[in-house]
Amino acid sequence: MISCLNRYKRGLPIVFALVLLFSYYSNAQDISGTYRWDLDSGRRNFVISLSPKNAILGTIPTSFQGEHCGIFNYGSRMDCSYEEYSISVNRISENLFTGTILSAYSLAVSEIRITYFPESEKIRWEVTKEGGGKKPSSTKLLSSRCDDAVIAKLKEDLKSLPLSFS
Repeated sequence: MISCLNRYKRGLPIVFALVLLFSYYSNAQDISGTYRWDLDSGRRNFVISLSPKNAILGTIPTSFQGEHCGIFNYGSRMDCSYEEYSISVNRISENLFTGTILSAYSLAVSEIRITYFPESEKIRWEVTKEGGGKKPSSTKLLSSRCDDAVIAKLKEDLKSLPLSFS
């Protein structure tokens, strides 16, 4: 038994380094979670929820799908999609994802870019090309992941609106 351990002792530091590198790399690329933006003192709110697409246990996700809900003009206009995935993004380089979002309001498809900042676990959301030929807004939104309490509050807030999207 001891001779067996001595034979593999030289390779243990390499295995340990690979395990550390893999765990850092997988965390650095995982944008799963719920993100929320409050704009114009609450006049506009935007929430997205992302999860790995076709996730295989033990692999680093490179594609994500999700839902969104945008509430504008204090709730007089809503663009929410919780019954189907409206967001699809793929990793194109380290911490950079591009994809599309389908508006439930106008049915237009817009192109998006998500930049992930692993040190702060924040994302920057940008619409790079508006659906329907509109000029994209220059707004670049930065947000952290929401914790479970914030997500529960968001669901309660949606239930209080005149229409149900839960």
